[in-house]
Amino acid sequence: MAHPLDPSLLGSLALAGLALCLAFAGWVFAYRAGMAPVAVVVPPARPPRQLGPYTLADKIGEGAMGEVYRAWNAAVGGWRAVKLLPRGASERDRRRFEQEARLGAELRHRNTVSIYDSGEAHDGTCYYAMELLDGVTLHELVEREGRQPPARVVRILMQLCAALEEAHGKGLVHRDIKPENVLLTRDGLCKLIDFGLAERVGEGAEGQVGDAVVGTPLYISPEAIVAPETVGARSDLYGVGAVAYFLLRGAPVFHGRSVVEVCGHHLHTAPERLSAVLGDAVPAELEQIVLDCLAKDAAQRPASAAELSRRLASCARALARRRSLHAAAAVRGARWAAVARTAVDARAVPPALDALGVADTLAVSGVLGVADTLRAGDAASGALPRELAATGSALGAPLCLAFMRAQRAFERLDAVLAAREPPCPAAA
Repeated sequence: MAHPLDPSLLGSLALAGLALCLAFAGWVFAYRAGMAPVAVVVPPARPPRQLGPYTLADKIGEGAMGEVYRAWNAAVGGWRAVKLLPRGASERDRRRFEQEARLGAELRHRNTVSIYDSGEAHDGTCYYAMELLDGVTLHELVEREGRQPPARVVRILMQLCAALEEAHGKGLVHRDIKPENVLLTRDGLCKLIDFGLAERVGEGAEGQVGDAVVGTPLYISPEAIVAPETVGARSDLYGVGAVAYFLLRGAPVFHGRSVVEVCGHHLHTAPERLSAVLGDAVPAELEQIVLDCLAKDAAQRPASAAELSRRLASCARALARRRSLHAAAAVRGARWAAVARTAVDARAVPPALDALGVADTLAVSGVLGVADTLRAGDAASGALPRELAATGSALGAPLCLAFMRAQRAFERLDAVLAAREPPCPAAA
């Protein structure tokens, strides 16, 4: 028999069910709210800054004398690099900035960055526009790839000298030659940039204030430290030598715990020879060029950028001859190995080796082993290397004889190989 339910019990059950339904609805609402995308309030974008005909885009560089932006020139329809002088700069910095734009605009050489125009915005911001370059500075190049091969260093230095030759011809001294101020584009073109410390010879050293040193301590010339009023074209050549040393070794000429210590080395310490650090990886002629540029006395450095360029061109020709000799030796070795392989199956002595003889074979091997030390002379013409001819050591004469004998052996080997090669088929 069913018992009637207590009305109070029914009311309690109804309230509990209602509470359960409300809790479930709250959980569903919270879950869906958590899954819903969160609305982000984005502030309205600032309108692009306009400086004359230039619309600034992203910032691509920053230095002590201002910021550099990529900018669009609507008047000519092209991208430029625009350098801005920070607002609030001192009057002295303002004069230097205007001088940098004015002096840089006088230069037209392809190895110098081109400055197109300059001006002042309505808010008082000074700016100048220059060509936008796609590349890396020499400092970034060494950071990424390490020390550079001599042939590449020579090509860079020749282009740097070409830029300085034009500047010096107009009476301008850069005064801040360093890896950060030389840019290498993707197609191998070298560009000298940043004429912020440049001065015209005879106008005085504006950048020298009190005991301050003008330039970058790691690459500054001795005379720029003790007598800045005497800084001239040869001071820039000291910087070229310091840059060359940095490229070849992968480190600056001098290190120090302070600016004073580094400057003291520039004044009194002889640079460590590259050959003592790298062995024969750097040709003796190139090493001497670098050391001459780093001479403490400016009078002992190359007389001009043009003279330095001529010496570098001679070094480039010597490096090209060496590369051609190495390539010729590789070709001969490949042909000799091919002849030897054809004779292995017949279990006979290769005719080329038999024709040369044991003594000539040893002479060839010896010369190939010391080829990198034979820096002077023209092996292609059979001239005796001057370094070996001039030496008085007991080893000099045997090496000279081996060199000459190897030349004759190579000629005989070429003749033997040429005789064994089948004639070319006649053209159809």
